[in-house]
Amino acid sequence: MHGIKYPEEADTCRCEARDNGYITFNLSLTEALRHTQAFVKKVLRLSPVVPVIIHSTLQDFKWRNFHIQKRTLFGANVFALHHSIAWKESTKFDLTRWLEQDASIIPIHSYLPFDIGPRTYIAEKYFFNLLTDIFAVLLYYNDFDKAGSLPELTKGTFDLTNMPPKYSLKATPLSTHS
Repeated sequence: MHGIKYPEEADTCRCEARDNGYITFNLSLTEALRHTQAFVKKVLRLSPVVPVIIHSTLQDFKWRNFHIQKRTLFGANVFALHHSIAWKESTKFDLTRWLEQDASIIPIHSYLPFDIGPRTYIAEKYFFNLLTDIFAVLLYYNDFDKAGSLPELTKGTFDLTNMPPKYSLKATPLSTHS
């Protein structure tokens, strides 16, 4: 849906996939697709699949005037964090957070530019590379268009997982590849 909503960015990703000869999955070459990775990360930031992350404390500690015991569960609302009015243009589809000066302060395999801490997950790099690969190969071979109207990105069901509203896309195979 974001590829339809932001066609210039999707076209840049398509050109990047073509320029790198990215015609099949190759996880070892994903790092070369910087713009495509940034696109995938931006989509996940704006529409996180898991909008709340649950952690457990590893040791007792004091926060403000509270004593937090070891193994206390707490949640971080990733959706609210990424859409906070405290951040400049938090809802803008802007890939420069991942590609320019801000990129050096964001963990490379994180989709949290407004991060909740330095901890990343074991499979996170593989997860991002896999999503980037799928997106790059789909764009290499197809052009996408909407089949009907697109819903607002903030619509859908928000629970332990984010279920986007129903919509339809039409894929048209591209006949020429440069």
